[in-house]
Amino acid sequence: MKSFESYKSCRSYNLKLFPLFKLFPLFIFTLVLYFLPEQVYAQLDCKKCHKQMATKKFVHAALQMGCESCHTEPHQKNSKFPKGLSAAAPDLCYGCHDKAKFTKKNIHPPVAGGMCSGCHDPHTSDNAKLLLASGSELCFMCHDKKNFSGKKIVHAPVAGGMCPSCHAPHSSEGEKLLLSAQPGLCFTCHNKSKFENKIVHAPVSGGMCTSCHFAHQGDSEKLLTASQPDMCYNCHDKAEFTKKNVHAAVMMGCTTCHNPHANKQKFLFPKTINGLCLTCHADVAKNPHAAIGFSAAGHPLKGRRVKKGEKIEVGKDPARPDKEFSCSSCHNPHSSDSIRLFRYKANTAMDMCINCHKM
Repeated sequence: MKSFESYKSCRSYNLKLFPLFKLFPLFIFTLVLYFLPEQVYAQLDCKKCHKQMATKKFVHAALQMGCESCHTEPHQKNSKFPKGLSAAAPDLCYGCHDKAKFTKKNIHPPVAGGMCSGCHDPHTSDNAKLLLASGSELCFMCHDKKNFSGKKIVHAPVAGGMCPSCHAPHSSEGEKLLLSAQPGLCFTCHNKSKFENKIVHAPVSGGMCTSCHFAHQGDSEKLLTASQPDMCYNCHDKAEFTKKNVHAAVMMGCTTCHNPHANKQKFLFPKTINGLCLTCHADVAKNPHAAIGFSAAGHPLKGRRVKKGEKIEVGKDPARPDKEFSCSSCHNPHSSDSIRLFRYKANTAMDMCINCHKM
């Protein structure tokens, strides 16, 4: 009876010890790995376990150099940096990538925060440059998509997912990470020759393209920040354009007469002042104009002629000596409180004459 009890006690003891014996080899293996020299890790084939790390279209060059080029202490609980990395991002990445390109005046927050893997997969990706997503969809992971899509007109680079064509993804000397200042940046796509050797609109020459155009999207044509003429009132005095009688061309939009960017004619006109007016008022050149009944020839549209020696030259506006005599000598091209858009106070056409023809 005693021997049977001893047998039961011994068997129970062995059963309790059995799991420990079963785990003992695993314990020894873990212990060996912990103290395994770094050189031995270099000989291990990580792909046997981590097969998914190099299966996509683009593979990080560092994998060709060996996993240990980034992971110097893999599978060690007490490693200084997560996942056995030799350093934390972005310092780890600077081991291969030129730090100067990532530390300019303005740094993209993910870079500054060491979140390189917030945009790039560190091992493999189906997208170029190991990006986690393609095109602008990557940017929408942080930036609100509503600010870049959904409106009537979307800027072509945004619609085409070409955010880096305007913005540096890492760092830049320009504000908002722009690759260059305006208008130089805009000339990357828009024909610069249209702006050269001409009189240039102040917002263009001042690099203020976005004072008139939205950079990403808008509901107005050409991405304008407002419709005409309201947009122009941001700089030009609205009172000069909203008097009692307003020129129809103003209501049609300022670009009816003015080029919004540049032109060889003053005031950004496509033609001379009189030539521009005759585009709509062609009958003025054919019929008596200023003093009907006095002359069949009509008003001198080519300007007030002054005889100087043998030459006949176009004279200046008698009432405004610094201006050339033209349609705008008598008519305000924008708005007026007088009839027929007369520049000066007048109730009849004859009232205008005394402004030049002094008695």
